[in-house]
Amino acid sequence: MSMMLFSGPTLSKKDIDAHWQGLDYELYPPVRQGDIYLACQQHPQAIGIIDGYFERVPSVWHKEILWAMDQGIHVFGAASMGALRAAELSVYGMQGVGKIFTDFQSGALEDDDEVTIIHGPEEEGYESYSEAMVNIRATLQAAEQSGVIDSVCRHNLLSFSKQLHYSERSYERVLCAEHRSGKPLINDPQVMEKLKCFINTHGINQKREDALELVRLMAKRYRQGLTHSQTNFVFQYTDNWQQMLDQVERRQNTAVEEKTAPENSKPEGLASDNPVVQLRAKLSGKSKNEYQQISNAARFRRMAIQESYRQGVKVTTQMLSEAKHRFCLENDFILDKDIDFDAIQNWLYRQQLTMAQFDQLLRDQARFYWYCSLTESAEINEVIDYLKISGEYHSLVAG
Repeated sequence: MSMMLFSGPTLSKKDIDAHWQGLDYELYPPVRQGDIYLACQQHPQAIGIIDGYFERVPSVWHKEILWAMDQGIHVFGAASMGALRAAELSVYGMQGVGKIFTDFQSGALEDDDEVTIIHGPEEEGYESYSEAMVNIRATLQAAEQSGVIDSVCRHNLLSFSKQLHYSERSYERVLCAEHRSGKPLINDPQVMEKLKCFINTHGINQKREDALELVRLMAKRYRQGLTHSQTNFVFQYTDNWQQMLDQVERRQNTAVEEKTAPENSKPEGLASDNPVVQLRAKLSGKSKNEYQQISNAARFRRMAIQESYRQGVKVTTQMLSEAKHRFCLENDFILDKDIDFDAIQNWLYRQQLTMAQFDQLLRDQARFYWYCSLTESAEINEVIDYLKISGEYHSLVAG
């Protein structure tokens, strides 16, 4: 797919479909640690982050967003977790959208609890059980501007709301706000009734408005044509990063094993719901040796690419050009010394790749070729060692 969006309680699938009808995209639940890294494996052109988890599971890591941008993927954020991460990473190229993002970026807002709420599971439509502080702020400010309450009342209500745990915030609780002495903050029945009516009819859902702005912007950029995103930083491949990758891989393998276990398998529909499960099922149908060869080659390619990041390698224009030429030679895409673009297009169609996804794969392949060039001199010794440990050395030499 070309675009991926992580959303939950802030914006419904119906709202997103209304703006992205006909576009190539996938919708995912609120983001958590590792999800952006896994998303990159599908080579989208753009990723949008609206909702994300703050508790119970680790939050999305800044470094995996940097990784996505280093892969040439445009990353947008708004409304909730997306606004927080965009404010923190805008200097590196993450694109923030909306008032909440602007307020976090400027320092007007600082705390995570401004956007945090409690909500139900996906099966219940992510029903919200509390109100976001940013929404309360926006609504009370609008109420003051409309003359429903004065600035002192707004300040007192905001102070009261901010002192509440985010799980306890609601407009009902705000309307019942009290001084420490137990005296109501709003002691005028008329003001109370006007504010209650204003909240019911003109309450502002700032998170939703910002999320819609993000969806509209991504749709616009999609229609304009998303190109490979350029970065202004060098991604640092650290031990902590490797540890997270290992954790994500274990989590993914566990999830796949649970879904493919007989007692948990669905009779149909699972393959279309989970491409990883579908691919593994087809690979399992191959012979053991054939599967092992594919697995080993993929594992070696991955380690080579990771090593290039550890060494701080940046893919240059020359490296990319050489990788394209070598790839075309290896796949017989050279016709009379010229590149056969029709053959490449047919190949892309068969591999279910867009040109942008192909470009990213070639960047990875450039890293792979770089690593291979470092090890070519020692390769024959490694081959001999492999032949010996596999028991094939004697038969080869004797033959």
